[in-house]
Amino acid sequence: MNYLTEKKYVFAWSASFLQRDSGGTLPIAEITERYERDTRIRFDEADRGLISKHAIDAAAEIWKATATDAVLSGVSFRPPETIFRKPVLYVHSDTVINVNSKFNEKGGLSTRGAGNCGVACGLFCAYCSSGAVMKWNNQTDILRVLGLDHSDVVIRRLDPLETARRQLTNPDGSPLYADPEDTGIVELASIVDPLATPELMRETTKLARLIFELTHWRVRVLSKSRLLAKFARQFVGDERRRLLLGFSIGIPEDDVARSVEVNAAPASMRFRLHRELLEEGFPMFGMSCPVLAVPDFRALAERIAAEIQPERLEKVWCEAINVRGDSIIRTIAALKKGGHDDLARRLGHASRSKIAWEIEYNRRAFLGFKEVMGDKLAYLTYVTPESETWWSEYAKEGAVLL
Repeated sequence: MNYLTEKKYVFAWSASFLQRDSGGTLPIAEITERYERDTRIRFDEADRGLISKHAIDAAAEIWKATATDAVLSGVSFRPPETIFRKPVLYVHSDTVINVNSKFNEKGGLSTRGAGNCGVACGLFCAYCSSGAVMKWNNQTDILRVLGLDHSDVVIRRLDPLETARRQLTNPDGSPLYADPEDTGIVELASIVDPLATPELMRETTKLARLIFELTHWRVRVLSKSRLLAKFARQFVGDERRRLLLGFSIGIPEDDVARSVEVNAAPASMRFRLHRELLEEGFPMFGMSCPVLAVPDFRALAERIAAEIQPERLEKVWCEAINVRGDSIIRTIAALKKGGHDDLARRLGHASRSKIAWEIEYNRRAFLGFKEVMGDKLAYLTYVTPESETWWSEYAKEGAVLL
């Protein structure tokens, strides 16, 4: 028996390729044939029977569809969608807001949880570690069905606003988190950029307003999209004060950033919009992430500080490239392709050994940014038993040990 006959994989495929349609009918045999085409596998009769059963169960659970006489009623095939030429896939999920998120422990980055309407992003950042983080999560089962990489697709959750409302209310519809003293922060960018396209921006706007309606929480939004400014300007009064906004800008040069951050707004535009929002009175933070391996980290920090004005910000978060998955290999390749051989060489040198990475890259980056950002710095770093003693000495000077 092929593992792709398992219920969870057929459910994942069904969520992505079927949709609710009150007048729709689909022969179950046609659904099974489509599954075989998408998986590029010819199943035997017993396996086809399992696939059919699981597809019927998925339709009944997700869309309340019914099966009669080998026909599934109440669903149809979803028309193909793309975002930035990436195919869009959907996943069924019982959660949109994770109140047990690991972000809750990241030195104040999020104190209440993380909310994500998506699982795989519309942008493509060579250094992104979301694929490695989500690799074996059940939200990415569809990738194993189709044999795709995380960065190849955009993955969105089905009915995220309905799901979020259910999470934030009691069975009678009253707010679940009604305590006015519960004013924590929800991070809306822990896995994907929530504002990559106008459609995603509208979805994120509705999610933020739902959180404002049903809780006393603040909402932190991090993005590389020019749409962050448009998103922010929709809010006024108390809602505006409950926002906390930031552009991710660790690479200030447009040509370098363009090589490793595909479909993102130019770094110079992000700096300009950051200053505009700051002048308009929006609560802002800085995110210098990732910091590449450069010859002079203090000079890099000074250049970024001149643009973002750290003294006016909540904090300035900073981080070296995350080493999960193939992030380093992809980043080096992207830098070389963009003609930035020196930066590629420096990153390659830093990644050749744990000592070079820790001493020559990570610690030097922290010290350079500490000198410039002062008490606004929150430098995220993953420590080991060998490095924890050194970093602990700087825990009161901006180092956030993970």
